[in-house]
Amino acid sequence: MANNCFDRHGKGRMAKKLALKLSITKKKAYEITVALLEIMGDTLVEESRLELRGFGSFRVRGGNPRKRRNPRTGEQIGSMPAKIRPWFKPSKFLVEKLNENKTTLPTNREHLLHNSQRQENNVQRGQGLQKEGAGEIAAAYLYG
Repeated sequence: MANNCFDRHGKGRMAKKLALKLSITKKKAYEITVALLEIMGDTLVEESRLELRGFGSFRVRGGNPRKRRNPRTGEQIGSMPAKIRPWFKPSKFLVEKLNENKTTLPTNREHLLHNSQRQENNVQRGQGLQKEGAGEIAAAYLYG
């Protein structure tokens, strides 16, 4: 893939865990992670299917072209071309692993810390909490 569209959140965390697991540098682990994601994307483009046993399968699904209409008059304005979208089906093993503890959803400590800090800043600015009790929940998880 020419551009790197995987720059949001999980790549750095994946690389950090990979570095710890394989006892390699974070930089090398990051390069491996980026390369793996690029290979996965390229495989989907070329073969439209990628199966990772024990994890799941990725497929490319195409949609049908759609007609666009003016909502007031119902007159046809034009058409939208068919879009190709990625689709993921988790393996049975992955689904079972995720459902081992059905009572609570997995939480990310960094995510809670970030949200509680943001909500604290909003309170200082007079904007209040966005969700009632969210700050207390985050604080209880982090410090309780």
